[in-house]
Amino acid sequence: MVSNQCEYLWQKRGVYYFRRKVPNDVRRHYERPQIVICLKTKSKSAAVKASRSIASKLDDFWLQMRIADMDLPASHLLVKGKPKDAFTSYASSLSDALATYCSLKGADRTGLFFTAAKRNVGYVLEHLGDRPIDTYSSADAASFRDWLINRGLTISSISRIFGTVRAVINLTIQEHGLDCRNAFANIYLPRHEAGWSVSDGRIERLWRREGLKVPQKQPKKGRLWLNDGSCVRLRPEYRNHVWSYDFVHCRTDDGKVFRTLNILDEFSRECLAIKVDRKLNSTNVIDALTDLFILRGSPAFIRSDNGPEFIAQAVRDWIAAVGAKTAYIEPGSPWENGYCESFNGRFRDELLNGEIFYSLREAQIIIEEWRKHYNTKRPHSALGYRPPAPEAKIPMNHRPIMH
Repeated sequence: MVSNQCEYLWQKRGVYYFRRKVPNDVRRHYERPQIVICLKTKSKSAAVKASRSIASKLDDFWLQMRIADMDLPASHLLVKGKPKDAFTSYASSLSDALATYCSLKGADRTGLFFTAAKRNVGYVLEHLGDRPIDTYSSADAASFRDWLINRGLTISSISRIFGTVRAVINLTIQEHGLDCRNAFANIYLPRHEAGWSVSDGRIERLWRREGLKVPQKQPKKGRLWLNDGSCVRLRPEYRNHVWSYDFVHCRTDDGKVFRTLNILDEFSRECLAIKVDRKLNSTNVIDALTDLFILRGSPAFIRSDNGPEFIAQAVRDWIAAVGAKTAYIEPGSPWENGYCESFNGRFRDELLNGEIFYSLREAQIIIEEWRKHYNTKRPHSALGYRPPAPEAKIPMNHRPIMH
């Protein structure tokens, strides 16, 4: 059926799809006469918003195709590659975003504010060029970071530059309502390796001086006590002390559901494995744990909710046989499995909500690549903005040893 709010919406088994016929003048560029995309949501308002965004991007892309097919007079005078680049995106360029930032945030500011903003953004323009802000990628941001380090800038200076660039792009995304992510967010900066350290109090003083809101100190949390006086909170104290696992659901482009089994080491925050399949039961849980126990040894405890795959007798008996213990949370209390729930939120926000998986195999490959990036590159605030398991590079002497 078609929604009354958007003519391109179509619902199947409660899940909304985007369906639109390809115009005749650009039909030769497509293999099929219509475009069908699973929106991976059952919410009507979210589907309408996503459908409008997709329809707008298709209109812009088809306009680019029509302009490319036109017999443009004096086309031989154009710089090679410029027409294609000019219509790649309709988002604001970085220089326009800087102008917007200065006009909106520059009221009652001194000239130093404008000088610093233009200088910091100028580094990006020099290395990556002036492009639409939605065309910058995380790889570009990492390359920009390495370029600044090679120029001899200190980590504190690089941190200030990234802070300015993030602020400029975030403001433009909010002002124009763009559906894109800030590629310069969550970029790892090796502060501690460079000997740069700062206390929380100094950061709070700098925030107050710049007029930023300082988060209030969180009150201390007491342990979770049951009515019989027993304590149920188990805190990880070392690696392989407490593991936790949970399921996350998603869909491929054809609307079919697949599940991921996320297994975490709570002490190191390392994602040990993400098993992806259409169906996962207690047997699959045992298989995933078996592989990890062989590679890493058995943990002291395994924390989980009370899902049927986790409380199955076969899983309990197998975990007890290898010398580990189960730590089930109270029913209806997902906050007791906070480490895994927090990881699931990052997993969905940073990957699942931004990817369209056309097959199960594609989902398995992309999710595994993201897991490696999460463990080795992505900074974690609870670890002092270090990755959970950074890669260790050992320099090799390639010169032959003469005897």
